[in-house]
Amino acid sequence: TSIRNCYARVSIGVNRDTGAPQYRMAQIKGFTSGKPYQMEGLNGKPFVTDQYAVVAHGKAEKEWPFIACSDSSFTESEFERFKAALATDSLRLPSKKALVSKLDDIHALLEYQWTDEDIQRKINRTNALQAKFANYGREKIEKRREEAASRGDEATVAKCDAELAALGSGSGAAKAAQAAANAAKQNGKLAQQERLAALNRANRKANSEDVRKAQLAEKRILQKAREEAAAKARREAEAAKEKLLAVPDDLFGDASDISRTGTPANGTGTSTPINDKLKKTTLGGFKKKPKDEDIIADMDLGIDIDI
Repeated sequence: TSIRNCYARVSIGVNRDTGAPQYRMAQIKGFTSGKPYQMEGLNGKPFVTDQYAVVAHGKAEKEWPFIACSDSSFTESEFERFKAALATDSLRLPSKKALVSKLDDIHALLEYQWTDEDIQRKINRTNALQAKFANYGREKIEKRREEAASRGDEATVAKCDAELAALGSGSGAAKAAQAAANAAKQNGKLAQQERLAALNRANRKANSEDVRKAQLAEKRILQKAREEAAAKARREAEAAKEKLLAVPDDLFGDASDISRTGTPANGTGTSTPINDKLKKTTLGGFKKKPKDEDIIADMDLGIDIDI
């Protein structure tokens, strides 16, 4: 009730012409529950909520998640646009008295002292929302893991496993927070600040465990990548070494053929001067090798002897 009829600066998307985000000034008419979503608290830690603000711009009302609400001030153009929407729908701006009264409500809310029952209700609600959100997130992660496994993407599979492990340990974080709150409730001597400090310590311990598991998973991925890179480097080095030690094909080939040009290979039919002396005359026979006299007789020495 303290926030109802306050005003919020709601993001409606991006301006198509300028590319800058657009906001509208709207009045909070109430709240409703919907699909859980995650926000970041003032301490920088995420938390889950299912609350949506029902805001009005003129007579038009719409449900918006709190992550769509800006914590910055309204601009002059946004205020003028809001006034124009009220005038179009025959509505009036709130009176100064109404604004002062609403400001008192906000101050009372900020100064409210939380009781043990309030803290317990908040913890129970937070745990329930966290479990609901975790189940929804787990389904998405498992689907993404199945797709990665079908592709053989081991890095994505390992990342999904780490996310699932973090979600699984989330229930442990909730139990730790619950135990801390119960211990604070049983000990009536603890002041409210000490109870909140115990709760924060339990949350930090649970969060550090989640971070440690995620880091271990990431370390395994990096180690595997290093091993694969090292194996690849070894294979390349061995291949380069074999290439350097290999005997070139032309070492005993083309370079030595020059000295062996006239040498016939074994089994070839290359003729030689000696073989030329043997001429086939008839089938299955060879001509007799000529004698020296015959050879000299066949030679034309250009000498004429007169007798």
